[in-house]
Parts: sequence; C-alpha cells; structure tokens
Amino acid sequence: MRTWLFLACALVWVACPLPLLAKDSSTFTVDIPHGDKIAITLPPKWEHSVAPVPTNQRTLMTADEKMKVSLQITFMPDIFPKDAKAEDVDRLVKIGDQHYVAGSVEKKLKLVPMKSKFGFGSYATFTDASLANLKQIPPKKYLHVASGIFLVGRNAAVFTVLSNDTNSEEYKQALKVVSEGMSASEK
Repeated sequence: MRTWLFLACALVWVACPLPLLAKDSSTFTVDIPHGDKIAITLPPKWEHSVAPVPTNQRTLMTADEKMKVSLQITFMPDIFPKDAKAEDVDRLVKIGDQHYVAGSVEKKLKLVPMKSKFGFGSYATFTDASLANLKQIPPKKYLHVASGIFLVGRNAAVFTVLSNDTNSEEYKQALKVVSEGMSASEK
C-alpha cells in the first residue's frame, strides 16, 4: 500500500538466505525458534523464501509467478495465551491495522474472520486512496492490502497480502495459504 512497505518487502525478498522455487504445489517446513514447526503448502509456481528477520522470528515471502499478489507472513511464537479467543486476536489486528485507515478509501476498519481446522484469526482489507483513481497502477505498487493475524499452533502468523484485484484467483489463493496452507507440529 505504501512505497516503504513494498521496499521493506523487497529488501527481505532480496536478502533472504533460503530461496526456494515451487514448481508444483510445494510443501516445506519452517522451524520457528521457541515455537512450533510449521508445514506450509503453497500453490503451484509460487516463488518463496524464508528469512530470519528479525533473527528470532521467521518471515515467509511468497508471490505468484506474475507478481499479481505478494504474501508476507512473519511467525511470532507465544504472543497469545494457549486459551486465546478470536476476540483476543481481533483486538490486536485492530491495533496493528489502524495505520492503514487514514490513507484508505474505506476510512474505517472492518474485520473479516478466518477459521479452519488449522487455526483461526482475522484480517482487514484496505484500498490505497492515492492509487484508487488511477487507470493503471504503477509497477511495483499495489492498490489493496489485507493485513491480519492467524493463530496456528503456538504461533501468530502475522500476514500481509498485497494485490491490485481482491477478486482474483491469486488473491483468494493467498488467503487460502494463510487459513488452510499452514499446520503446526510441536518440536
């Protein structure tokens, strides 16, 4: 949504020490320090890398092959109690997403709940007001951002999805990676 966000994402993408390329539906495991092992399944042909940014956390950067959608997930262990409820996650998402409200077309934050057999969470979607009236979105900019938290095992998966089309198949796939593409196993 903001240029600095894209630049931060790009920096992590370039600096990532573990680049991987998913040719078919790709499943791999990320070992979260002080947390669980997370099995992640991505759609076919989604490039991805995992970086220790910061060093005690792991950040997954992934995108479809045409870069229509960019997904970043930072795994944070044990920030919620074991008996956390959806309301606990919602409260933190509201705080974390508040900075998007002023620069958005929506001018308000509306939470969307997420739940699957692997966990639960919520997110909010915003449209960048500075890009909304453009006929063509400039390269390396995204009109929409979805930002939220999904609890999987003992880990909070703090995620951001950047896209120019919230109805695209790639956008739906990115949200599905968050809600159904991650499972935790204890170390």
